[in-house]
Amino acid sequence: MTTFVLGRAISDLEAGEVQLFDDIERMWEQAQRDERFSPEERLRVRRNQVRIARRAVDAVDELFLHAGGSALRSDSTLQRCWRDIHAAMNHASNNADPIYQAYGLNTYGHPLPASVLF
Repeated sequence: MTTFVLGRAISDLEAGEVQLFDDIERMWEQAQRDERFSPEERLRVRRNQVRIARRAVDAVDELFLHAGGSALRSDSTLQRCWRDIHAAMNHASNNADPIYQAYGLNTYGHPLPASVLF
């Protein structure tokens, strides 16, 4: 595996981690003040969440692609990570299309579907 593939993958994972913890910290502080989350805030956090998940999958996919045939072995840690992350992407909360659509609708001032926000 080339080192630039590893560097790029780690950078994407760390970017997602920073974004996730920033959202969590902001939401925690708001909850401590007993403030409600606006639909726009909820949508922003959901948008970030699905993007973070996609970044993680793309990073693992790229590592897996460049790892060679030994990554396919059942005792390979990378193979297990690849399977687990792809299984997680099948969860409904990681379906990005309705989230991105709702975010776009909101950006242009259209009403938001309630199913996306709650």
